Amino acid sequence: WGVHGMGGFTGTLLVGVLADRTVNPGTVERSFHQFYVQASCACICAAYSFIVSYILLKFLDVTVGIRPKRSHEGDLDMTQTGEQAYVTHRSSENLIEDGAASDDDSDTTTEDFEPATVKKGKVTPRRPMDSTRELRTA
Repeated sequence: WGVHGMGGFTGTLLVGVLADRTVNPGTVERSFHQFYVQASCACICAAYSFIVSYILLKFLDVTVGIRPKRSHEGDLDMTQTGEQAYVTHRSSENLIEDGAASDDDSDTTTEDFEPATVKKGKVTPRRPMDSTRELRTA
């Protein structure tokens, strides 16, 4: 909504304000009536998009679910991208084969991690650093 929705809505309204037949012959001319038509159509389109999106999301939530289990949310960043971000809680089960076990009481980690690597499109998750190795700098 933030980019295409607002840009499209604003552009649709501005047709009623800026339209000029000398620039584009045979089309609409700027007027209050044209602005009203453009605003009405933009609002109808926005309402339709909201309603259809809401219905589709509700249907998906009921059938397959659109949110992961709370017990898995804490580890999704690490398993998907190899990085940890926006930690609000930790999983009680370990979702990463060779990662550190999660702790329900903590929302931060004190371990140093090696950076995640990407080779041939595959992300290798970050692993705890060996205390004898220095972090590589790029």
